Amino acid sequence: MKKRTKIRLSLLFAALMLASAACTAGNQPEETPKESFEVVIESGTQEPSAETPALSETAPRSESEGTSTGAPEATDSQKVSAMPIDWAHYVAQNYDSIREITHYINEQTDSGNVLYSPLSLDILLAMISNGADEELQNAFKEYFGSGTNGRNSWYRSLVENKGSLEFANAFFLNDRYVFDDNFLDKIETFYHADHIVCPFDASFSERANAWVTEKTKGLIKELPSQNIEGLDAIALNALAFNAGWAKDYEDRDVREAEFRLPLYEQVVKVTGLYSTESVYLENDQAIGFMKSYAPEADGASRYAFVGILPKVTADDKVQTGYESFVPANEGDAFDFDLSRIDFKSLLDSAKWTYEVDVMIPEFSFEMTNNLLPAMEAVGLGRISEENAFPGLAAAKTGALEAGFTLTALLQKTRIEVTREGTKAAAVSEADFTGAGMPEPNQHKSVILDRPFAFMIYDTKTQSVLFVGKVVNPAGQN
Repeated sequence: MKKRTKIRLSLLFAALMLASAACTAGNQPEETPKESFEVVIESGTQEPSAETPALSETAPRSESEGTSTGAPEATDSQKVSAMPIDWAHYVAQNYDSIREITHYINEQTDSGNVLYSPLSLDILLAMISNGADEELQNAFKEYFGSGTNGRNSWYRSLVENKGSLEFANAFFLNDRYVFDDNFLDKIETFYHADHIVCPFDASFSERANAWVTEKTKGLIKELPSQNIEGLDAIALNALAFNAGWAKDYEDRDVREAEFRLPLYEQVVKVTGLYSTESVYLENDQAIGFMKSYAPEADGASRYAFVGILPKVTADDKVQTGYESFVPANEGDAFDFDLSRIDFKSLLDSAKWTYEVDVMIPEFSFEMTNNLLPAMEAVGLGRISEENAFPGLAAAKTGALEAGFTLTALLQKTRIEVTREGTKAAAVSEADFTGAGMPEPNQHKSVILDRPFAFMIYDTKTQSVLFVGKVVNPAGQN
C-alpha cells in the first residue's frame, strides 16, 4: 500500500476507534463476528498480507518487530482474500486431540514414520455426529468446542471454500435399512455427501474402492478396511491435496544429502531440496519454518508446508552433537514423540524477520490406522458404545431400531513430497453395525537431515490438513 494511503487509512481507523469507544463507554460490548474482506496490495511499499498464517489473533509480537502484523510480506499487486474470521467461532482446531492421536499412532507404528489427517477425521466425526444420541452429542460438543449447528455450518463453509484441497463425503447404507430423514437432510445440506443404499455383497468393495480412487485422485485406491462382513453402514471422508511450490526449485537447489536415522551412527542418502524461506518458528520444544505452496485462484498463497525440528536438552547436545533435537522419554536419542510438541504455540510464534536456510528431503509413504482405541483419550470414549447412533437409519419395516454401533474408525493416508510439490490424501472411514520479507542481518537455519515432524497447514481456515513424523524418508513407500 502506498504511504499516503496507509496514513489516510490509519487516521480513519483511529477516528472509528475513538467513536466506538465513546459509544460504548461504561458498557461491555457484545462479541460480534468479524466480516470477511479483501485487500489489494498496490505497487510501492509492501505491507504484510492479511491472508497467511495469522495463527492466533493474539500471536506474540515484540517491539523489535516493528509494525509487523504476524503475516509474511505480500508481493506487489497481490490480492489477498482474508478468511471470514467468524468461521473460527464454530469450531476451534483441537490441538490436544492431535497430540493424543499422533501419540497413539506413534505407539502402533513399526517404521517410526507417522502420518495423520486431523481435518479428514474431524469432518467424518462431524458428519456422523448428526446421528448420535444426546449423551454422545454432549461429548462431541466438548471435542469440537461447538454444537451440531455450529460445526455443520463451519464444515459446509470449509468444503465450499477448499481451494487446492479436494473433499468428498459418502454414506453407504445396507439396503436392509432406510435413512433417517433428518440425518439424510443434514449430510446432504452441509456435507454434500453421496448417500448410497445398496446391498453389502461381494460387489460392494469394488464399488466403494472406485469411489475412494476417484475422490483421492488415484493416490489411495482402496478402503482402509476391506472386510465388510457384518457391517450395515460405512461413512467415508476423502481428502486430496495436490499443490506445487510457490517457487520452483532450480537444478542447483536439488542435490544429494545425508539423513541421520534414529540410530545416529547410521546415515542414508536422500534427495535434498534446498531453499531460503522467510517464516521462522520456535517454541520451547522445536524450531521450524513455513514454505508456501503455489497461490490459489485469488492470487494468494493459502497452504504451507511446516517443517519442524525438535530441540535437545543440554545432556542430549553432548551425546549427539546436535543443537536441535528432543529425544523420546525412553529409547533412542534420535527418536521423538509428536505429542511432546506444542503445535499451537509453535505456529503462533511465526516471525517474518529472518532468512531461513532450509532443506527438505524428498519422501513418500502411506499408512493405515484404526483410531477407535484413541477416542477415549480425546473425550469420545462413548463413541463405540452400543447403539450410540440411533439417528442414522431405520429398518425397512418401519420399526426404528435401537441404534447403530460404531465398530471401527479407520484412516488411510499417503503423502509424496518432491521438488514439484506435494500430493497427499486421506480416507477416513467409520464402520457401523445396526442393532438390529526478511531482514538481512537475521539468519536462521533449519536443515531436516534427521528425524523431523511436519504439517500441511491451511493458513486461511487455520486447519491442520496433515501432521506427521519422518524417521526414515526412504524407509517406506
